[in-house]
Amino acid sequence: MTAAQRRVKSLVDRYGESFTVGATTGTGVFTNVTTGNAHAFLTTSEIDAAALPLWVCLVAHDDATAVGDTVSWNSRSLTVKKVAEARFLTALTAKMLIMD
Repeated sequence: MTAAQRRVKSLVDRYGESFTVGATTGTGVFTNVTTGNAHAFLTTSEIDAAALPLWVCLVAHDDATAVGDTVSWNSRSLTVKKVAEARFLTALTAKMLIMD
């Protein structure tokens, strides 16, 4: 694990909230995202078809959540529309789950 991966994982573990995908439990930092900001991740047609509000969850680099998975968090069931990767130099440091 690189130093950047360790820092992100520490941040997610400290400030994140628990969620489940099937029988697997994960930790992530959740926030809602405006449709204007969602254009950085999704196409206009994907945004128009999504149930609002849209949510973004920052997870560690080793999280196994994939597109199409259902995330149960805070009495909500959210469907993962896209998994965006955040990199530092060439190392994958975090993932962002874009959900509705």
